[in-house]
Amino acid sequence: MSLAHKLWKIGSVLCEEDIKEVIQTDGSLSNGVVPSYVNLDFTIKGNQIVSLEIRPEAISKTKMFFTKKIGGAGNGIYYLYPNLQLQLTEKNTIRDKLSLLVNTIKSSVLCFANEENRILSQAVFDFFNDNPDHKALKSLGEIKGGEYWFWISINRRTFFEMMPEIWNNWYNEPVTKLKEAGPGYDAFINEESLVGYRPEIRIFSYDQYHDSLNFRVRENLPLSLESARNIKFAWIYILDKLVFFYKGLEYVIIPNLLFNDRKIYGTVLKRLVRANQATGSKSGQLKDLRNEEKKLKADLEKLKKKRAKQKKNTELGVAFDRLDKEYKAVMGKIGAVDTGIITEFNEQANHLGDLKNFVTLDFVFTAINRTNLSFEVKGSIEDVIPSRLAHLVDTMKDKQYRIEDNTFSDMKDREKTHLKNYFNRDELYFVVNKSYLKNKNRILQERLHLARLLLTDEKIAMEDLLQRFEFHREYDYGHKKRINNGVKDWINYPETYTFHEKKMIDFLNVINKIKE
Repeated sequence: MSLAHKLWKIGSVLCEEDIKEVIQTDGSLSNGVVPSYVNLDFTIKGNQIVSLEIRPEAISKTKMFFTKKIGGAGNGIYYLYPNLQLQLTEKNTIRDKLSLLVNTIKSSVLCFANEENRILSQAVFDFFNDNPDHKALKSLGEIKGGEYWFWISINRRTFFEMMPEIWNNWYNEPVTKLKEAGPGYDAFINEESLVGYRPEIRIFSYDQYHDSLNFRVRENLPLSLESARNIKFAWIYILDKLVFFYKGLEYVIIPNLLFNDRKIYGTVLKRLVRANQATGSKSGQLKDLRNEEKKLKADLEKLKKKRAKQKKNTELGVAFDRLDKEYKAVMGKIGAVDTGIITEFNEQANHLGDLKNFVTLDFVFTAINRTNLSFEVKGSIEDVIPSRLAHLVDTMKDKQYRIEDNTFSDMKDREKTHLKNYFNRDELYFVVNKSYLKNKNRILQERLHLARLLLTDEKIAMEDLLQRFEFHREYDYGHKKRINNGVKDWINYPETYTFHEKKMIDFLNVINKIKE
C-alpha cells in the first residue's frame, strides 16, 4: 500500500471536530499573560470604506477563530481568519505582521467567504494595497514588543462573527482544483468522478510540478475532491498528532488495520495520539530525574567525606544509607523512563491495548519543514507486527540475554550486553568527537540498519557480526586502539569481550537473525 493510500485511509476516518482541533488554537498566551489588543476596524457603508481606526479594546475569545497557518510560505503565509496571536521581540513591530492579515484576506477570506462578504473583503484588501502609508497603518510601526491579539474587523464585527461560512467552505473544499481537472477514475475509490485536485502538501513528487505540467497530476495520481481532501486532512492531523520525537529521531507512526472498520481505525489513531503524548512527556521527566540524581550524588559525596573524618558517628552512616537508597531508587526510575528506541517503539505499540493484534505499524523517519509543510522521508520500517515487537523486547530483557538497546546507557551493569558496542559505533564516535549534530543523517541510517535487522526479515551474516566484534575489541568509542602498556586490552581481559559476544550470538540466533 502506497504512502498516499495510507494517508487517504487516515483522512477518511477523521471528522470535522478532529480537523478543527488540530488547526484551531485557543488564543491563550504564555504563562496566562493577558494580551494587549490591536484592532484595525474599518467602517464601511454601502460597500465603501469610510474610515480606518485602531482600537485597543478587549474582545471575547468567542468572537475570534485563531488557527495555525493553513498555507503559504515565507512572505506568503496565511491563516483561515484575519486574526493573530503575536509574541513580539523588542525589535519587531505590529506593522511587521500586517502582511499576514493581508495574505489571509487574499488567500482565505476571498476564496471561502460568500459573495456578499467577498465584496466587503475585496474593499478591505484593495485599501491595504492602495493606502500603504495611511496614518493608522504607519502608527502600527510604533507598537513594539509584547504579546498581542491583532485582528481586522468591519463595523466593529470580527470576520469570524460576520463570515462563519469561511470555516465551513474551507472544510468542505480545502484543496486546489486544477484547470486541467476533468472526468476520470479516482485512484482510491475507483469510481468515475471529476479528478484533478491536489492536496497542496509537498509529499508527492507531483506537487513539485511546474504549472505547465499540471496535466501530469491527473495522469500519475488522479484524485477526486474527496480523496485529495482526505489526504490533506490526514497530513494536517499527522503534523499535529502523530509526529514522534525521541532520542534525536523524528518519525511518524502510521497504523494499517488488517480489515476495514472505520470506527476501530479511528480508535487506533486516538490511542497512538496518547502514545505520542506519553513519549513527549519523557524528556521533561528525565530532566527532573537527572537533576534529582545530580543533587543526591553531590549530597552522597559530601556525606562520604564526612564519614571518612568521623568514622564513629553512627548518625552519618544512617543518613548515608538513607540517601544511597533514595539515589538507587531515582536511578531505577531513570532506567525505566530512559529507554532505547526499540523498547520505546514497543511502549508506543502497547498503547494500542486490545487492538494491537489487528494492526501493523509503519515507522516513517522524516525531516519535516513546517514552514512550507513539506517533508523528506529519510527511511522507513513498514508493516511491523506489534506482537513480534513485544516478543523481541521480552527476549532482550530475558535474564539469559539482558540485551540493552539504549545508546546512551551507562556500562556499570557488567551483565548487560549493549547493542551500541556493535551497531552504533559511528554515533558513539560522533558523540566523543562532538560532531553529533553535523552527522545526523549517518546516525539515522545506522539506527535504521539496526532497527530493520531486529524488526523485519533482514538477517546479518556471521562474517559481518564477527567483524563488528573485532572492531569493538580493537577500538574504543573515539576509535583509539585499546592498548595498555603495549598489550591489547582484549588479550589481557578476554572474558570482558567474549562473554558479551557469546550472548549477542545466542540472542541473534534465538530471534533467527543470523544468516545460515
